[in-house]
Amino acid sequence: MKFFYNLLFLFLTVSAFAQNQLWKGYFSYNEVKAITSSSSKTYFATTNAVFVWTDASEEIEIYNSINGFKAQDITAIAHSANFNKIIVGNSNGQLAIIDENSGKVNFLNDIVNKTSIPENLKAINDIYVNENTAYVATKYGISSIRLNDNNFGDTYYIGDAGEFSSVLQCTVINNYIYAATELFGLKRISITNPNLIDYSQWETYSHAKWLSIVNLKGSLVGVKDDLSLNRFENNAPIAVDNVYAGFYKLNVHDAELTAVAHESVRCYNQHLSLQF
Repeated sequence: MKFFYNLLFLFLTVSAFAQNQLWKGYFSYNEVKAITSSSSKTYFATTNAVFVWTDASEEIEIYNSINGFKAQDITAIAHSANFNKIIVGNSNGQLAIIDENSGKVNFLNDIVNKTSIPENLKAINDIYVNENTAYVATKYGISSIRLNDNNFGDTYYIGDAGEFSSVLQCTVINNYIYAATELFGLKRISITNPNLIDYSQWETYSHAKWLSIVNLKGSLVGVKDDLSLNRFENNAPIAVDNVYAGFYKLNVHDAELTAVAHESVRCYNQHLSLQF
C-alpha cells in the first residue's frame, strides 16, 4: 500500500508546491485527470500538465508549456518501463510522448489530422502499454503506437460490421488483446493473429457492457454496467464485489487495484479483498 500513502502525502504537499509555481506557469494542479506509475515513480496528469512524484527522493517534476509540453485537455496517461517514456492522450486525439531520459517531447497529430474520423470521435479514452507497443483506446477504435520510434502502427475498427466503435479501455493478458467497447460488448483477439486489422477476427468474449477492464497480475478484472466487480475464471466473469455509484475507472498499481468513483476510491489487493 506504499503507493497509496505516497499518493495521500503528495496531495497534501502538491497544493503548496503548485502555489509557488503559479507565478511562473499559471497552471492549476488541483484536478488530477489520470494516474499511472512505474516501480519508482507516480505520474499524474492534470488538464494541461503532467507532474511526476519520485518515491525515493519525494521530489516533484513538472512538465508543462514552460518546458515544451503543451496540452489542452488531457484524458489519459501511461508509462513505458522498457523505453522510460510517458504517453499522454488528449480529448482532441493528440498524443504526446515524453522521453524521461532526454526530456524531449514528441507530439503525434495523426489522429487530429485524420479527416476520415469525425471530430467528436477523436478523444483518447485510455492508453495501455504492452512491451514495445502502446494501445490507444479511442471513440473510434484502437490505434497502436510503436514506442521504439514513436510512430503509429495499425488501427483497429472493431464494431460488429467493422464500423467505428468507442473502446473505453483495453489490456493485454496471455497474448490476447481485450477491448471493452461501448456498444459491442467485450472483445478479444490473439496478439499473434496476422489479421488484427480484420474486424471479423475479433471475437465477442462477453456480450455484457463493461465499463472498465484491467490486467491484475495476469487475471482479467472488470466492472460491468450493473457496478459489479468481476474476475474472469475459465472464460466466465465471477462477481466478487460491487463498486460505488459514480464509478469512473479501474486502475492497477503493481499488485493493487483501485476502483475510482466520483466521490470515493476503493482499494483491493491482488486477490480482490477490500483493503480500504
